[in-house]
Amino acid sequence: MKFSLVVCSFLLLMAAASGFVTPVAYENKLVIGIDTLSTKLNRQQCRSGLLWTLSYLGATLPTSQAASAIKWQSDSALVIYPDLLGLGKTGEVAFEKICDSLRHTRQYQQTGSVPAGAFVAVMVGCSEHYYAITEAPTSLNAFKKLHHGKRSTFMIEHSLISGRARHLFFGRVAAPKLWALAVQKKERKVSAEAIDVMPNGQLRFLIYNENGRLSAAPADKDNLAGKPAKCMWCHEGQLQRPFNTEVNDVATLVPAVDSMNNALRTLRKTFDSGFSFEPHRDHTYMEILYISYLEPTLQQLSREWRMKSEDIRLLLRLNKRHLHPEFSFGDSLYTRSEIKAAAPYSIPVPDDVREWRLSDPNFLRTK
Repeated sequence: MKFSLVVCSFLLLMAAASGFVTPVAYENKLVIGIDTLSTKLNRQQCRSGLLWTLSYLGATLPTSQAASAIKWQSDSALVIYPDLLGLGKTGEVAFEKICDSLRHTRQYQQTGSVPAGAFVAVMVGCSEHYYAITEAPTSLNAFKKLHHGKRSTFMIEHSLISGRARHLFFGRVAAPKLWALAVQKKERKVSAEAIDVMPNGQLRFLIYNENGRLSAAPADKDNLAGKPAKCMWCHEGQLQRPFNTEVNDVATLVPAVDSMNNALRTLRKTFDSGFSFEPHRDHTYMEILYISYLEPTLQQLSREWRMKSEDIRLLLRLNKRHLHPEFSFGDSLYTRSEIKAAAPYSIPVPDDVREWRLSDPNFLRTK
């Protein structure tokens, strides 16, 4: 018996010395760490940013269970329960699988949570994750089969987004059957970006390549659309009016866009949900969460890595810092993708939420 205890103790010590951490047991929840100092958001604004994230993923967040679906565990941590979010059946399976991968990262096991910004980046900034959770039609033909019937057609002679001429197709104005499709052709090869409405009233953004299959981002380098997360940033939860006037019948296109947005607003008022689309500017909190994580300050890294600022400054002395062009986070910022090799632990996140990179993680990929 003593020998067994000695061997067991020896093995545990060896495991600790090697840095191995026993995997956490499966549990149907995910703890989200909140750092209000780095985001310059208060606790309620951070929670609102996470609610917008979940809404963009298709969560209906029924009023009867919204308070239980995402609630405070402490002053600096929220808990999300996937089975209470109101996701679709297959979307919930994908969401839970990604959560399980996050729970088994070294950072989660050592700190007990995943940073809010990392959570947003992984869920929204990885196109494969977004498509799976929102149960996106996997082909352009499937999208067209889902949305058929009467439509309106417009011609954009030169799109600032695609860099070439594109056709716009708008479906029925009456939500939730509202949809839009932008098609462009290059050397006889057709690609498309599509929008439709999910059961929770949120827009779903889809990108299809020249083979008619879902794509993480446009393959054409001239196309500035980026990943679905970039579409969210640009559209801000509604359809955008054209950026220029090089559109045939622009006088009818703008009213068509306005009518579709009015239909969306009317639809959203009918939902019994713990999520509110108003105030509309709250969607910015989601963006601040992932931006502040991907571009951290020295003080933020000190809290996250549990190291002294002076030690981190010395460790990263060769790394350049910068100011963010869109938001003021105060101190000069590091680029997380450039410092991850120095981190004591990390969450696999995309280097850029809005633009596709070959290094984008995919927790759903079959090994």
